[in-house]
Amino acid sequence: MANKLQIRICGQEYVLVSENSREYMLEVADYVERKMVAVKNMNGRLSTSMVAVLVALNVADDLIKEKEQSKKQIESQAAEIAILKKRYEEAARKVEELQRHSGFQGRPNQTRH
Repeated sequence: MANKLQIRICGQEYVLVSENSREYMLEVADYVERKMVAVKNMNGRLSTSMVAVLVALNVADDLIKEKEQSKKQIESQAAEIAILKKRYEEAARKVEELQRHSGFQGRPNQTRH
């Protein structure tokens, strides 16, 4: 069920309709309001639409930077996983080799993979 919420940003009333919670919509609206006020305070002669475009550009910049940082983090974690997987496979081979040389077959009823 969609939630409906009336908000005010830079003195202008808006009605939000969203599947998200009321609290989430308020958080988003508050975020936009704070960003718009900050830009407006830097240059009071800007129109509301100019402020909105600058805020949109700033938010898009933040989003793209976060996306790139997340991508780098995922790539780093994937490389670390590959290293750990290789170490695991090497250790498993050594254990298997030791078991073969020692004649150890593991616990009874244990299946081998």
